[in-house]
Amino acid sequence: MSLFRHSQYRLLRWATLPSAPLVPKGFPSTAFSMPTLLSKLKTDMKASMRNKDQNRLTVIRSILSEVLYAEKALLVAGKTGAESKTASQTDESVVNLIHKAIKKRNDAIAVYQGANRPELAEKEAEQVTILQSFLPEPYSEKEVEAFVLKAIKECGASSIKDLGKVMKAVTLDPTRAPKSQVAGVAKRLLTKSK
Repeated sequence: MSLFRHSQYRLLRWATLPSAPLVPKGFPSTAFSMPTLLSKLKTDMKASMRNKDQNRLTVIRSILSEVLYAEKALLVAGKTGAESKTASQTDESVVNLIHKAIKKRNDAIAVYQGANRPELAEKEAEQVTILQSFLPEPYSEKEVEAFVLKAIKECGASSIKDLGKVMKAVTLDPTRAPKSQVAGVAKRLLTKSK
């Protein structure tokens, strides 16, 4: 078996393993019913295989491969197997990997358009829309602003020097509002409050 075939087999075997914990005895089955983004990717991969949707399947496999690489990078960094697996399979880390993949594809679109290759740019744009379908609905600018205003009032921040306190006080889901967006809103509001 060639190295490529072996790695493909391992990826498929890894992708079919259940990622959600089994329900312990005595717990209602609804206690663990929230599917993770990784399990959604795995089920969508199986559905794409059944539907023979090659473009979608390629994109999903690339994200699952990135998750596996992230897990191995954490192992090399010195984390144990269980720590690296849980850290690389959280929704936040998977969303970060999807954002990186979208950025790579947007850069490729710009290069292809500059090289006068619209068919390749169109293919990359299709892959971006597939990737964006896996991202959770982001917070609107007004929602982020409301959370930041609440945090400013709670910690009594009055100037840009208190940005660190505000960022610690803001409790937003990082998969729906990137820290850069939250920091930008906090800076704007703190400089406005002078």
